[in-house]
Amino acid sequence: MLTPQGETIYKLHERLDERIQAAAAHLMAEYTGEQLEFIRDFMNKLTSHSFLQLDEEKARESNF
Repeated sequence: MLTPQGETIYKLHERLDERIQAAAAHLMAEYTGEQLEFIRDFMNKLTSHSFLQLDEEKARESNF
């Protein structure tokens, strides 16, 4: 059960989320499906790799 203040915050959050979704849809409409697939794949790779880990791998490779 939400307090009146919690209810107000929840409704504001819902409206903000709707605005973000609409803006994202508007932005994505400018790209082709192929471009969006590339962006999705790039972002998946970007978020699945630790840049610190990549730096450590480069350091190990340079020692050989």
